[in-house]
Amino acid sequence: MKKILLAPDSFKGTFSSEEIAVLIRDALPAPLGEFCTIQALADGGEGFADVFKRMSGAQVKHAEVHGPLGEPVTAEFVQIQRRAIIAMSAAAGLPLVKGTLQPERATTFGVGELMLAAVQSGASELVLGLGGSATCDGGAGALQALGVSLLDAAGQPIPPGNAGLALLATIDFSSLALPSSLSLVIAHDVRNPLLGPHGAVQVFGKQKGVRTEAMPDFEARLLHFANLAESHVGVCFRNAPGAGAAGGLGFGLMLLTPFLQSVKCLSGFEFISQSVQLSAQILNSDLVITGEGKLDETSFSGKVVGSVVQLCQSHRKPCVVIAGVSDLRAEEAKRFGIEHIFTIFDTAPASLDLAKAETPHRLKRLLSNFTL
Repeated sequence: MKKILLAPDSFKGTFSSEEIAVLIRDALPAPLGEFCTIQALADGGEGFADVFKRMSGAQVKHAEVHGPLGEPVTAEFVQIQRRAIIAMSAAAGLPLVKGTLQPERATTFGVGELMLAAVQSGASELVLGLGGSATCDGGAGALQALGVSLLDAAGQPIPPGNAGLALLATIDFSSLALPSSLSLVIAHDVRNPLLGPHGAVQVFGKQKGVRTEAMPDFEARLLHFANLAESHVGVCFRNAPGAGAAGGLGFGLMLLTPFLQSVKCLSGFEFISQSVQLSAQILNSDLVITGEGKLDETSFSGKVVGSVVQLCQSHRKPCVVIAGVSDLRAEEAKRFGIEHIFTIFDTAPASLDLAKAETPHRLKRLLSNFTL
């Protein structure tokens, strides 16, 4: 009997990884659907904690925290024994901002609150999935929630968001509320540094609402924060892979390294693939189907689809990609090692609601003649 592994990323804003996998399975001609195994995946952003919900001993817990603009938010995390898995997007993600994006004041304060809630729940290891943030504060808000003093020249706490960083005069970690015995894993969705042409502002600022003409100011404020913070801790983290993830939250969390038992950084996909033994699952399959909402060249820079394709290549297993829309031509797909691309839409739908409504029947039509 043939074995098909369904291992897609979430389709951002419409379907979780597991939801789209179920739709793909149900769209396959009988009896292929019966040969399918579903493995939810994520790269650190949307859906990161969801992957762990079905694991043995997993408990879903909730905490009341502040959202990216200071509004009350009920955020969840997953706890497995003494390990807590947190998606930072649960407290500071783009979907939490209703209406106009406000990157100058969006804060990661709620992420720090969620970390404290997990520690109070008995966690001795925190795994933070970074990605999908509405913020560009370098993790300053999270540090403030964790007890770190970020003060202006008058000795007052700086305001939230990137704009507040301009007022930063002193930083002090002596009141950090995390136990020194804590272990922290930073699971980032991208490997970008904090600053520069490949940094948090210039690469990802636009999707958070940063206007092109405002980027130099956002960059300058992050630079000011980095200079003061690194001077205080005595270590340079700004160029570390993942420092620019989630609007610089990767950098902010790295600053905790001297004060905790251990701080490790790795890609979110790497952490999840190890946790679910993805390589073994691929080896045990005859075909792998992965996918994401929009397929383009960035899909191959640490994201789920590119990483799954690479694993399939290394294990010499055929891999098919299903995309909401695709910017890749057939010859580019072959170059990346993709057996075949199925696209649900020729062009991006007018709205996420329309995409969600039309995807199920479009998938059925798309896969009606699918064969192994």
